[in-house]
Amino acid sequence: MMKILKEAVSIVLLAGLVGLAVNTPLLLRYARGEFRADFLGLKDHVSMVVIDKDRALGLFEQGRAIFIDSRSPAQYAQGHIPGARNVPWGDPSREELLQGLNPDRSTPVIVYCSGEACRDSFHLAQWISDRGYFANIFVFSGGWETWTSAGRPVERSDDKE
Repeated sequence: MMKILKEAVSIVLLAGLVGLAVNTPLLLRYARGEFRADFLGLKDHVSMVVIDKDRALGLFEQGRAIFIDSRSPAQYAQGHIPGARNVPWGDPSREELLQGLNPDRSTPVIVYCSGEACRDSFHLAQWISDRGYFANIFVFSGGWETWTSAGRPVERSDDKE
């Protein structure tokens, strides 16, 4: 009986160590503060309309939508959807960055970030919606990752200089 108990404890400890080893990158991200208390899932953003790459490309080709990149300035500089404005979700001056857009309130706005796992686009879209800046706000769920993997047009900050 004692041998079985020792083996069971050993298995539980080994499983804990393996779990810790496998999840170390995630734990490090948590320790750096990358996960916020307001980290929400799709179900928490019921007012957001999620679009795919085909709809995003259609609005892009029509030239009647504003694309907002919610990634960091460094990521934006490395490449973004042509004409997209950089309004990072974590930037405290995002209100000022949005004021510079000044289009018609009914203009479609498409917010995106790095990919499907990134929720900054949802947070920023909700924040924009809550303040009434625009009436037609969409979230491009695949974001930059889907856009580039589909071979869509790309612009870099140094392309404009």
